[in-house]
Amino acid sequence: MNIDTLLLLSKVLSLGGLGLLIVSSIVGVSMASRTVQKLQVSKAHPKLAKFINGKSFKCHRLGALIGTLLLLLHPLPLLFTTSRTGITLTNALLPFIAPKENLWMGLGILAFYALLIVAGSSYFIKYFRRWVWRWLHYGIYAVFGLGLIHSLYISPDYLSGWVLDYFDGEKLIVVIMVAITVLFLLWRIFMLQRPNAQRKPTQAQQQRRSATALVQVPVENQG
Repeated sequence: MNIDTLLLLSKVLSLGGLGLLIVSSIVGVSMASRTVQKLQVSKAHPKLAKFINGKSFKCHRLGALIGTLLLLLHPLPLLFTTSRTGITLTNALLPFIAPKENLWMGLGILAFYALLIVAGSSYFIKYFRRWVWRWLHYGIYAVFGLGLIHSLYISPDYLSGWVLDYFDGEKLIVVIMVAITVLFLLWRIFMLQRPNAQRKPTQAQQQRRSATALVQVPVENQG
């Protein structure tokens, strides 16, 4: 393969991986929303409820796995483009020492390590306390932030004199990903900030409350 083909392969791997992680994260957070929880027990939409119960988590995990693998593989083609990019195994693993695109390369490498931590915590979840795993899992937002900045501002061909064009095909895809991620984060923050009083209890919570009430009634009658 020539250098241009290797650079293109790296771009495809990175954009594909980042896109899959964004979709996987949206699916994962959506599964915890009350709207989806209602659909899980919906009798009006049995096929949709069956899909959510049986396939949504599998889609979330599979998308995250494939996306992670693509992102972890995308630096490999660059190791064979040293004559143009200056990338070697050393400066591909250590941040902020690359001879070209030093800052943007460094942010990409930090995103790479943050992704390793998030992915590792997911597959070794049984060894962590729930709150520890949750905070580690929030590292995916750091991956998105660092990875999107890295993808947006790094020169696509590692050539001097490059000027960012937001309407270039590759960069336009990244801009769309940034917009989706920002909207997703705003929706997530909005859902977390909703007053508890406005939230209706889930079916499982209602069942627990009913069971508690049934236990308490005889005790009160005896008194």
